[in-house]
Amino acid sequence: MKHKRLLLLLAGCIGLAAFGQTRVPIALKPFELELLTLNPGARSNLLLSTGDLLPERSFRVSLVGHYQSQPLAVYNPDDTKLGYIIDARTTGHLTMAISVAKWLEIGAQVPYVFSQTGDDAATTGFLPVGKKALGTPYFQFRFGFMSEYYGDPLDLGLHLGGTLPLGSAHALTRDIDYGFNPRIGAGRSLGDYFRLGLEVGALLRHKQVLAEKDSEVGNYMTAGLALSTTNEGLRFEVGGRALVPLVEAPFSGEAFAGLRWGTAGNIFEIFAMGAKGFGKAPGTPNWRVLGGIALATPGLAPCIEGKPYELSKCPQLDLDGDGIPNGKDKCPEVPGIPEEEGCPAKDTDGDGIFDHVDECPEVPGLPEYNGCPPPDSDGDGIPDNEDECPYEPGPASNKGCPIRDSDGDGIPDDEDACPNEPGIPELKGCPDKDTDGDGIPDRFDSCPFEPGPPENNGCPPKKKSVVVITRERLVINDKVYFNTGKATIQKRSNILLDEIARIIKEHPEIPKVVVEGHTDSTGKYESNIKLSERRSDAVRNYLLKKGVEAERLEAKGFGPDRPVETNDTAAGREANRRVEFVIVQPADKVETVE
Repeated sequence: MKHKRLLLLLAGCIGLAAFGQTRVPIALKPFELELLTLNPGARSNLLLSTGDLLPERSFRVSLVGHYQSQPLAVYNPDDTKLGYIIDARTTGHLTMAISVAKWLEIGAQVPYVFSQTGDDAATTGFLPVGKKALGTPYFQFRFGFMSEYYGDPLDLGLHLGGTLPLGSAHALTRDIDYGFNPRIGAGRSLGDYFRLGLEVGALLRHKQVLAEKDSEVGNYMTAGLALSTTNEGLRFEVGGRALVPLVEAPFSGEAFAGLRWGTAGNIFEIFAMGAKGFGKAPGTPNWRVLGGIALATPGLAPCIEGKPYELSKCPQLDLDGDGIPNGKDKCPEVPGIPEEEGCPAKDTDGDGIFDHVDECPEVPGLPEYNGCPPPDSDGDGIPDNEDECPYEPGPASNKGCPIRDSDGDGIPDDEDACPNEPGIPELKGCPDKDTDGDGIPDRFDSCPFEPGPPENNGCPPKKKSVVVITRERLVINDKVYFNTGKATIQKRSNILLDEIARIIKEHPEIPKVVVEGHTDSTGKYESNIKLSERRSDAVRNYLLKKGVEAERLEAKGFGPDRPVETNDTAAGREANRRVEFVIVQPADKVETVE
């Protein structure tokens, strides 16, 4: 079928002009020209119903000015424009919406056409329409099934709207019967700033044939999509809406963009919007602009535990979960106790006893003294409960007891292994010994039971010593050899390791030796670390088999982290591949042999 501009294919109706006869103007049948309805609640969108209702018990009212260009044109059969029955229309809208429950919003829209102009009957072939009139009142009920505001993953609602035949037939602001506008809307936030909304529905109205059979008005399927911002202050929204006719009429639609600015909570708002029309359906303007103001009330906060809400509006909830309702909690965002009216318990003196049960809240104390400090019978500053000699003054270092040195060697009895015999600190207060009588004290004699000269570390000439005891370590004049890239100890190192085992066993004053494994930097770092660990473990295990106590040995691998020479030369790398024997805590145990 040929699409002839849905409106009034005038030349086809009144072709008498082709025969030179006088054209008689035709009166249009009454119908509601306006296809646009506003969204009275307008929470996220000024036009579309995308599932989001006003907060419970909130109210919004707005005044909107609306100008549209060329909403009703007349075309010749060849699709050339003949003229405009309505070239421009100016309308004012009063909209109202109230949320009576968090799942139900009631709204209404009352338009009034203040002015509309168009070409005369000689141009269009139709009688002029009225200049001003009441528009078709519109009412709606919106039912919310899901709401992001109340904690659901998206907004989902059913919109049931309707029109009353109360406008002006002469001004094309009313249908001859009631209309029905069901829609389903959905929306979801995209991050913290954007929201995407969608609606689909229908516009069900009385069918009217305006001129020929393909210039009808009646039922339409509707669809809309919008993207809007959700912040306070300046916001924007863009989108589009389409009308798919279920009568003999062309498809039409509009793309729109708008700005909104509101105070905190959008109690007061001003807004403006522009739209571009597409298609030739009656009521689809070439373009339109809207602007207005709105006032709203905030409504009730969504008092749902576990969801964000305004503390002052939800006194019955318990935000911090301390069992004290928000309305009675002086610290509603921090768990507290009833004794502090919902604030956290205090411990002013830091003794672990909260002030509300502490009899001495400003002074640290003990539970057995109800938070007060214990007595100090001997006045040495150490409480009796910590003082091992509560009636004899003594320093804290000696647990409150007087410091005693029975043998007068300067080493307190509690640290002196020989408290009745003067000794030296290196031997824990015991006297120095030279078991083999070679003039070298046992503590630095590599052979404490066999006399020998100092140049051989106290060992006899026939028994060459390759180990020197120093303050920090057992220095070896040889090295521990391993198979290349492995932790297998070569047999030529057994003599060295046997001597190290003997020295450790014969020197009980050495508390612990750490066997350290080191490598050069050749190869992968992780592999070198693991190789050094395996080699130090192998040496420790050898010493354990030779009778050294396990608690006196520890193995650590450092890989290439502690070089003693450069790794840039073969000699340096050879020096870095080594095993060292470090004495733990040597300062007061072993002295360096000069």
